[in-house]
Amino acid sequence: MNEKPESWLAEIKPIQKNSHAYQYLTMERLIFNHENIYQGIYQKFRDGKRIFYTRVIIFLNRCGDKLLGIQLRNLEKDREKRFFKIVDFEELYNYKNIDSPLDEIEAIPYNKLSHFFNIMNVDFNKPVNIFEGYLDSIFCPNSIGMVGANNDEDLLDFLTNADEHLELRFFYDYDKTELKKAIKMIKKGFPVFLWKKLFDTLINKSKDKYKSEKFLSTIIDLNQLVVKLKEPDIYHKFKLDNFYSVDEFDSIYLPVS
Repeated sequence: MNEKPESWLAEIKPIQKNSHAYQYLTMERLIFNHENIYQGIYQKFRDGKRIFYTRVIIFLNRCGDKLLGIQLRNLEKDREKRFFKIVDFEELYNYKNIDSPLDEIEAIPYNKLSHFFNIMNVDFNKPVNIFEGYLDSIFCPNSIGMVGANNDEDLLDFLTNADEHLELRFFYDYDKTELKKAIKMIKKGFPVFLWKKLFDTLINKSKDKYKSEKFLSTIIDLNQLVVKLKEPDIYHKFKLDNFYSVDEFDSIYLPVS
């Protein structure tokens, strides 16, 4: 892509220290492991002239030099200008092999897998944490990040059909829609993360419980909690493994109203 002047993705390179992408990841998101994150320029051309470009970070869904898919996100602070783009396996393959594109039927399972960030690196002999988002998954070992509606169901079907004994744990965001998903999964017999139990623990340990409760009331995902607490090693420090449950009675920690 770097060698094609009018490629829609250009200037692809590892995260450069003190670049805009570096500042965003380290200062704003407290993400210091950039092994599978690159930076680049997303651009559009018309009649040979560039009419649009924006800086992006590029999540590489890879294992070594084997690339399954990528996700782009720009670095705009304005929510109205933010965008995300998933480039699945078929699109990448056909870009590189323009004269021999992948068969559409053959591409289906690869395209599904390309939406599951880090799936080629997890150890399925251990519990696998499933996150609603690539960024959140970076903070927990042995994790898969997803984007897109119903991807959790697709992943569940794919993996349980392959091996019904896999231990999958679901870490949903703390909002009404995702909490409903968590309740659905716990009823199916899968461990889910109990946000309210974690919050109750943090509040009970604090000196000013009212201030702590107010502080935590705006948290909706793990990366946001990391930033608020300034704690990138949150998984180990707060022993997040202890806040999963498969007990349906623990749905009291999944308030949807």
